[in-house]
Amino acid sequence: MTKPIPVQAFRLDQTGLMRLFGELEARIMQVMWEIHEATIQDVCDRMGDPNYLTVTTVMNRLVFKNVLSRRREGKVYVYTPVQTRDQFLQSVSLQVVESLLKDFGSVAVTQFAEAVDEMSDEELAALEQAIARARQKGGATT
Repeated sequence: MTKPIPVQAFRLDQTGLMRLFGELEARIMQVMWEIHEATIQDVCDRMGDPNYLTVTTVMNRLVFKNVLSRRREGKVYVYTPVQTRDQFLQSVSLQVVESLLKDFGSVAVTQFAEAVDEMSDEELAALEQAIARARQKGGATT
């Protein structure tokens, strides 16, 4: 797994990527994960021509946050996501869960157990597989 990108904010009142990014940051990241490499103009074109200077500022902020990388090609920068969308979501999810467990311990575990009632069969199967892997590694005891 690639180096985790530190979670700087997690907004409980939002959904999806908006929990982690501002609205324009989230839209830009969606575009970047779809097309992988892009100039600012490519992103603007894909997004329906938003303000070029605003997109430039936001994309450079995403570079500073280590979510995007950039390299110079001639007169323009080409931007690339540092992680795939799946890698990013796995990294963020792990950081959030580990933080909850560290800060709230058994209360967080109890709440995770309560949340199981809301899980789909597919999510429950994935959880069962994760528990089985943890037991095989010795990370959980019976």
